[in-house]
Amino acid sequence: METIIKYVVRYFSYASIILTAIFLYIASILTNTGFFLVISSFLFGITFIIPILGYLNLKNITISRSLYPLYTSGESLNISYTLKNNGSYPAFFILIKDEIKNYCTEKEIFSGELKILPPKSEKTITSEFIAKKRGLHELNKISIQSFFPFTFFFLEKNFQTKDKITIIPQQPVYKQIPYLSKYQSDKSSKFRSLTAESEFVGLREHVPSDGLRLVHWQKSAAKGKLLVKEFSSERMNKTAVIIDGDKYSLFGKDDETPFEDMITASAGIIGYCSRTKIKSYVISNKKLNNGTGDELLQTLATLQPEEINETLPIKNMKKNGISTLFLFTANPEKINKISKICFKERINLVISLFNASSYKKMKKNEYELYTKNITENKEQFFIYSKNQNMKLLFTK
Repeated sequence: METIIKYVVRYFSYASIILTAIFLYIASILTNTGFFLVISSFLFGITFIIPILGYLNLKNITISRSLYPLYTSGESLNISYTLKNNGSYPAFFILIKDEIKNYCTEKEIFSGELKILPPKSEKTITSEFIAKKRGLHELNKISIQSFFPFTFFFLEKNFQTKDKITIIPQQPVYKQIPYLSKYQSDKSSKFRSLTAESEFVGLREHVPSDGLRLVHWQKSAAKGKLLVKEFSSERMNKTAVIIDGDKYSLFGKDDETPFEDMITASAGIIGYCSRTKIKSYVISNKKLNNGTGDELLQTLATLQPEEINETLPIKNMKKNGISTLFLFTANPEKINKISKICFKERINLVISLFNASSYKKMKKNEYELYTKNITENKEQFFIYSKNQNMKLLFTK
């Protein structure tokens, strides 16, 4: 809003000079007054000289941008701008404009203004932003503006660039994750695996989250420290994430929709799998996307609702050895059908329902039907509402 006001004031000021010059010129003719003619001539001269001076001020100036290509949403990023003056005279009052502001917010107010740039010299200005809008963003243009000799008029010079920046979603660190967290291997856990029993592969040192069920007491006594049995499923477990892109996922406005929160929740799962060496996949476009943790996060960065496949490729998941599926949806009607399929195929299923009614007000009849489905199935999923702490998603 502040930028718009500045533009209006500058254009209004320039227009006022021209209108005043015209008015004085007409007045000089009607009154035959030389003074009005002198003033109007002076003002007309200014309106023609200012653009010429602005052009000369920018003529020999070049600018380049330097930035790292990958950031996480909410993370600080520093961007450096290098201005070069290749001319034989100084340049004054130069302002930098960058389209990266469409995808980031300024951490501190940054004017990007350079008051003077000596001839045959260069200067680097650094600005700090907060990465905001996830996605792969192409930065095709950067501009400089000249406010010389008067600040109410500016001339702009554009430079084409080929920079790209990928902003991946934030990765919440969950307190617990069903089927993945080590301490949930205990028999008392609600989330016992449906997969076949695993092969014993060795011993490792006990950690507080392991419990006592898998402690090898004889070896522990011999070594003087607690050792637990480790099975192949802890090393070979494969996990898939799918985000439902139906109409409910788009409730809300701008980036405050269930779909965007599902992306963030999925990033937390992918991040955990990456840290714990669990093979993970993201399902989209009727295929299983695999790769490193960073590659999958980049898949999430660009994922759009229209890329989501309505039919879950259950057979493909079994073929790839996937044992656990994390489904993020805003539609409670899909829960029973998917639960039955996964149970039949012996795939562990964790459903997170994002309550669409907390993102956007529904019509009365739609709201009653929606909340009825939530109430009837509430034991089958974890529920998340807008503005809830994402770290508490997998708790009840």
